[in-house]
Amino acid sequence: MNNYQKILKSSIPILLTYFLSYGIILLSILIYFCLGYSSIDKLINILPYILIITYLFYIIYFLKKYPISIKKKNKYFPYLLLGISLSVFLNMILFHVFPPTNSKTTIPLFLDIIASGIIGPIYEELLFRHIFYNKLKSFNSKKKSLYLTTIIFALIHLTPLKMIYALFLGFILTKVYQQKENILSPILIHVSANIISTFLFEYNTYLFFLSLISLFLGSYLVFKK
Repeated sequence: MNNYQKILKSSIPILLTYFLSYGIILLSILIYFCLGYSSIDKLINILPYILIITYLFYIIYFLKKYPISIKKKNKYFPYLLLGISLSVFLNMILFHVFPPTNSKTTIPLFLDIIASGIIGPIYEELLFRHIFYNKLKSFNSKKKSLYLTTIIFALIHLTPLKMIYALFLGFILTKVYQQKENILSPILIHVSANIISTFLFEYNTYLFFLSLISLFLGSYLVFKK
């Protein structure tokens, strides 16, 4: 089995879970309309619940199939600071270069935070860092595994802006996991980054410079030896 075949085999958990997730969503939409419902807003509010249940199933399955021993951290602040500042910094750049439209989501804030701010990041960290990265590392160098994990993580986000955001976030998440060897570290960064993103809607110069300063401080606190 050559290196490309090994990479493809290592990607199977990613491909299976994402294809299954999209299949569940499509099936749910089909059932929704077959039952005679027609409100798009109600459908949009239902789908996050389906995703939460699906992701929770994945998380339980991952933890059983790929056991982990989480090292308790004495300091959570540096990781939370890095996640928040990185998210604000990247969002401010994207908002400045690509001004957002005024489209508003009908998903309740608490539901958005639970689905994309907490459950989603935990699922992605277990999948990409704990499973995929470690599989790659078994037959690649740490440097190559870092780049491959980052690229695949970005590509799976599909839309161009999300891919740009995920490329930089994914690199930091994998680098932190690579250095700390503790899945809790990237989980804290990812969760804090996603939660703060739900409160960002437009470019703000003060937030940009504040996030830049905080990003340097957070990076120093996390990556210092």
